[in-house]
Amino acid sequence: MNKTTNGFDILSLPDFIDILNTICGKMTGNPNFPDQQDAVTALTADKTDFLILAQKASGGSRADILVRDAKRDSIVFQMRNLGNAVTAVAQGDLIKLESSGFPISKDRMPTPPLVKPDAPKVYPGVSAGQIAVIAKKQIGNERIDYMISAQPDNESSWKAYNSSKSKYLFTNLASGQRYYIKYALQGVREQEVESDVVSYIAQ
Repeated sequence: MNKTTNGFDILSLPDFIDILNTICGKMTGNPNFPDQQDAVTALTADKTDFLILAQKASGGSRADILVRDAKRDSIVFQMRNLGNAVTAVAQGDLIKLESSGFPISKDRMPTPPLVKPDAPKVYPGVSAGQIAVIAKKQIGNERIDYMISAQPDNESSWKAYNSSKSKYLFTNLASGQRYYIKYALQGVREQEVESDVVSYIAQ
């Protein structure tokens, strides 16, 4: 489910102040969260106090820094509680959540299954005995196995070379020899889909 996230305690001071300003600004008077307005008012008041303490602590006084950090810890606690309330009210509604100014953890879309890929595109390499191959990757595709054979009917003659890239260069081929080429996409959950075979004569 879509929900607010926190992590406010590990933000740099400028980033913390920025997200605090954003949340206070977007939550103040937000019609999506009427029951949270008292908490927003309290957070906004504490934000004003914190900004004063932060400015004072910029002078480098150890005592001032400790006071500032203690106030920040208190505000982080408020922000987490408010964020939890926002998540409960929004019930996954992304528009409502985004209106709050809180960082949002969105639902992860399931990875679609791989489908039969297009046949590879083949071109001559820059040197003799080379064939360049281009495959078409898909979402969820983690690896590509490029396969080549001079005797396609003999399963044991196929040689496979794996790569994460959509282009591969076969080398050390016999010039004038016709080769048969295909590729297989390897995906999550052990998915594998294989292209049709194309033939090409090495230059």
